[in-house]
Amino acid sequence: MTEQNRPRRKAANAPAPVEPVAVEKADVKPVAAKPAPKAAAPKVTTDMIFRRRLSQGDHGPAVAEVQRLLAAKGGWDGATDGRYGTLLARAVRVFQGSKGMKVTGEVDVRTWEALTV
Repeated sequence: MTEQNRPRRKAANAPAPVEPVAVEKADVKPVAAKPAPKAAAPKVTTDMIFRRRLSQGDHGPAVAEVQRLLAAKGGWDGATDGRYGTLLARAVRVFQGSKGMKVTGEVDVRTWEALTV
């Protein structure tokens, strides 16, 4: 008897063969793909990034933060565009004067503290 003709023994622990199951189309429901949740933006505080001296001619996110803080205090009604122009310098001078600070028109550490309180 050759190796090909010899009957094979079943293993003692072999799993039983699985027969395919017929599935009707009515039983299959399409699964809608859920969109991946958006990652929350990290919370940025004024203490972390923006505590630097700002003056007329500066631009960027620190200036936009000054504009937002002044708007929250009622001292800025212009656009929050991140540009430190003459109108923002005037608004900072008015704010500094209203708080009894030295009026410079520049945002220094003391002005940051007054804006964030």
